[in-house]
Amino acid sequence: MLDKGGEFESHKERRKSRSRRLGNLERAYAHLMVIKRFRYYVLMFWVKRSFLCNIVSGYTF
Repeated sequence: MLDKGGEFESHKERRKSRSRRLGNLERAYAHLMVIKRFRYYVLMFWVKRSFLCNIVSGYTF
């Protein structure tokens, strides 16, 4: 491959850029999993809270 200066890029440099791209993909995927997990915890919090509120209000009245 030719780099910006017109010289040939070494195999090692190509592998490094490929692994960097893979690292960015892995980081993005991990970030997505964190967001999904956070959304799950928030959803479970609201479900449990409403369930407990229904039980408590059912026993109080």
